Amino acid sequence: MDYMIQTGPATEGARSALTAIRNLREIKIPSDVGIYHTITGKTLTDKHRKGIQKLFKFIEHRKMLSTYNGYPHALFTGQLSIAPKTAKVETASRDAEISDKDVFVTYKALDERVKPFFALLAFSGIRSAQAYDLLSQPAGKRFEIITGKREGDPAVKEPVARGKIKSDVKKLGYYAYIPPEYVPVFEAYVLPLNLDNMNKVINSAGKEAATIPASAANLRKWNLNAMTTGADPIIDIPIAGLIQSRQSKNVTIRNYAAIGKHTAEGYSKIQGKLRRILKVTEDILPTRTPASRKAPASGRAKA
Repeated sequence: MDYMIQTGPATEGARSALTAIRNLREIKIPSDVGIYHTITGKTLTDKHRKGIQKLFKFIEHRKMLSTYNGYPHALFTGQLSIAPKTAKVETASRDAEISDKDVFVTYKALDERVKPFFALLAFSGIRSAQAYDLLSQPAGKRFEIITGKREGDPAVKEPVARGKIKSDVKKLGYYAYIPPEYVPVFEAYVLPLNLDNMNKVINSAGKEAATIPASAANLRKWNLNAMTTGADPIIDIPIAGLIQSRQSKNVTIRNYAAIGKHTAEGYSKIQGKLRRILKVTEDILPTRTPASRKAPASGRAKA
């Protein structure tokens, strides 16, 4: 109680948040937060969310522990941005409305100059502003290859590529993950338009052909669904949330290395599925031979 008062809410607010988390069903693993509404039939209120964030800050700052039940705190708190706040959010999701076919048709309708930008959004699930900033970095320094052989790295199933992205106003930024064969494309890519116009081109593409044209916003949600639902393989929602940098800035993160390991391992499991769904994007590859998926020479390899 004293900790909650010292680090934020006034006495009444702290007491309310503390009471809220005491009434929660026990949370043992990160996905318990994200699917709390499914397990209990109840959604997490703002008081619950504030209480959970304060609880993990308390564990870290006062108990000097960086994990809970073997999981980094970020995996738990990252679920708060995914867990529905109300029943309406749960049933009125736009994720279910945009299909793989909509993504395909929208991509085919795009200006050729914008296709690589769209492909980066589809493979990584990051925000368009973060993608634009990453592709504005010097060519040859945007991405690195993660092979999993370096000591301390997870045993990734196959090499993945990632570029460091910046945080936005509300969310922390970690990485933009892509299959490694696309590194030469994105390293050499020159942005043809400003961000607003890039988004306008994407938003207007395929309006007549697609049921719901893929915009930068709903493409991000489509990516999350592709990673966590449908045919195998799928990955846990907490990992998918971190891959997309759905982590609030209000959460203190110290163990960035653990996040890098979990996200690299998660993306290595799912990138084959994304390749299959987004096979249409192979038209931007230097060579369109599916077998050429070894870590390319360009980019900063980490072995």
